[in-house]
Amino acid sequence: MPPPKLSPADARVRRAFLSFAMFRYAHFGGGIMVPFYLAIGLSLQDAAVFFGIQMFAWAAAGVPAGAIADRLGRVPILALGMALRAIGYFALFGTVTLFDFDLATVWLIYAASNVAIGIAEGGLTGPDSAYLYDRLEAPDRDRNFRDITGRNSSVRHVIGAGAPTVGGGIAQVLGIPWAILASAVTCVGGLFALRLFPPEQARAATGTPRLMGAVREFVRNRPLRVTSGFLALTGAYLLTMLFVQQTVLLSLDLDVFWFGAAAAFAHLVAAAAALLTGSVARWRRLPTSLVLGALTAGFPLLAAIGVGLGGSAGIAIAAVGLVSFSAARGLSAPIVLGWINSHASSAHRASALALGYFVATVAAAIATPSLGSAIAALGIENVLYLMAAVVVPLVAALLPGIIASQPPRAVGG
Repeated sequence: MPPPKLSPADARVRRAFLSFAMFRYAHFGGGIMVPFYLAIGLSLQDAAVFFGIQMFAWAAAGVPAGAIADRLGRVPILALGMALRAIGYFALFGTVTLFDFDLATVWLIYAASNVAIGIAEGGLTGPDSAYLYDRLEAPDRDRNFRDITGRNSSVRHVIGAGAPTVGGGIAQVLGIPWAILASAVTCVGGLFALRLFPPEQARAATGTPRLMGAVREFVRNRPLRVTSGFLALTGAYLLTMLFVQQTVLLSLDLDVFWFGAAAAFAHLVAAAAALLTGSVARWRRLPTSLVLGALTAGFPLLAAIGVGLGGSAGIAIAAVGLVSFSAARGLSAPIVLGWINSHASSAHRASALALGYFVATVAAAIATPSLGSAIAALGIENVLYLMAAVVVPLVAALLPGIIASQPPRAVGG
């Protein structure tokens, strides 16, 4: 059944979100950070540490940002996030192109830059979804949220596919730092795009702190706890895999252009999956969480086989694993965020989302540097097999509770 026609107000919200997404998700240098760090003399372990620093900063900022957004408004927090991300990318670019620092100083500046980018992501993740859900009109809010988020996610991944391809070309011709500069410029564009957002509801500046209310709701609301736990599990895994994906490409001896091309391919698959969000969510015989779990668990095993084989066959098998990983990325955001938004109250919606992301980013922050050390010691192939041995039974053990906590499907919705 096709989704209902949007009201003029909801259509305006969707247009504003699409405009913002064009700038927010245009990561020209996002798929080539590992080769960037290696090119200036840093190690794979350093790159993993920077990923971990970014995730820790994301985790530390996410919950306070959600609470502040619930109290003062979501759009100001989104603007602060875009500004901090621009500062972080400008610092990454300028440190190696405008100055001649020693490697130790570069390391410290890059650590600070990743802190800024992590704080930015903490401010961008949660308040955006909460703003969208609150601004949609009843009675079709849940269905429209899922459909708009799915369509927006698809457009986001299409943009995310084009940007790394262009970024890879820029890196190949001008050098990797210039692709990172392009990312900084798009963040500035995102600040202007936020001016298109319709005004949000006024929020009280007094009363019980929203964060503590969200924690109490989180403790008492079992479906919210379970779905947030699923968000934390899949989020931590998908964030960690972004680092592993680049490490797999390094092991296959591909040029820097192909890092951008692989990121583009991953985004296109995610875009296609996001377009199917509404159809997957309406499946009667196959639980949505089971689909997400199977896709999430497939990447490390297939990537390990591909790395072991090497050559064209290995690249092909690793590409199938990338399809599995990317499909999980495309489906998980609109579906799982829809679950959480439907379980959480409006007063605590951004905070509840931030709590789920907090667990995800803390786990990713711990896992990524550990994976970097393990890859250096054991090799990428052995680490991927170990990951498959852990992820597959973990997903199988958690799925029954997740399936039981899914919101009921509306008839025809």
